Amino acid sequence: MVQLTVIGLAIFSIFCFVRVWQKVTSDMIARQNQKMRKELKEIQEKNALLIADVESLKNPVRINKIAEQQLGMVSVEKLNVYLEQGK
Repeated sequence: MVQLTVIGLAIFSIFCFVRVWQKVTSDMIARQNQKMRKELKEIQEKNALLIADVESLKNPVRINKIAEQQLGMVSVEKLNVYLEQGK
């Protein structure tokens, strides 16, 4: 009878330990998940700002203005060039 009580108590203790371990692990994973979701949101916001910056930097009007004012370049008139085949 004493052996059954000891075995039962040991099984109950193991069960309790496993449940506590599962709960602790689950809580830790949930905290990590929440932290990563927050980081993902911050990175996505930064990415959106960088995309907007790239779009503004690619603006042809801005590029022409820098070319003319800072680099001293001048615009040239457009010429149509036609090539004849076989000559």
